[in-house]
Amino acid sequence: GSIMNCYLESDVQDGYYFDRGNSKFESCDASCKRCYGPKIGDNTNCISCNTQDEYYPIDGNPTLCKKVGDSYLVGYYLDTDYNIFKLCYTSCETCNQRGDSTNNNCATCKENYFQDGSNCYLECPEDLFRFGTECVSSCNVAGYYLDLFGKICTDTCPTGTSPNNALGLCTIERSSEYSNYDCNYMIENFILEK
Repeated sequence: GSIMNCYLESDVQDGYYFDRGNSKFESCDASCKRCYGPKIGDNTNCISCNTQDEYYPIDGNPTLCKKVGDSYLVGYYLDTDYNIFKLCYTSCETCNQRGDSTNNNCATCKENYFQDGSNCYLECPEDLFRFGTECVSSCNVAGYYLDLFGKICTDTCPTGTSPNNALGLCTIERSSEYSNYDCNYMIENFILEK
């Protein structure tokens, strides 16, 4: 027959919890080193995480242990100093480290935010222009023009302006008041002043 080990209810066993209902020790979820009880829904009921298999607690929810790359962890990064998952900066969809208002340290931005390096903005900073989901200083992509008024890189210039291939800008169409030369001269000076 098989050998059975017997323990007191108070004996804490790594990987097991005592189930009073059947007076037996039952297995914790694989993510726990020690647990209060069985996994219920997404709650793993961990007392401590199974760090040997690279499961770590979530800041503000210590009974939940997760692995890097778990889809649940979108918006968190692993703080390796404390081996705990912490929230990314508020503008980040994903990140690999702590961020702040000066350096967001985003890998990707939340929806409706625009990316400039590792920072994410609801609107591009004064000296930058929107291009898709990024903030750029110029629209150096063939077929796109800088709309200075809309502060956006576009492939279709707004009404009243025309694509200017030489400058890569949407320039104001000729009117009786200004010649095309005057408009381009004004726009070039606007850019140089920036």
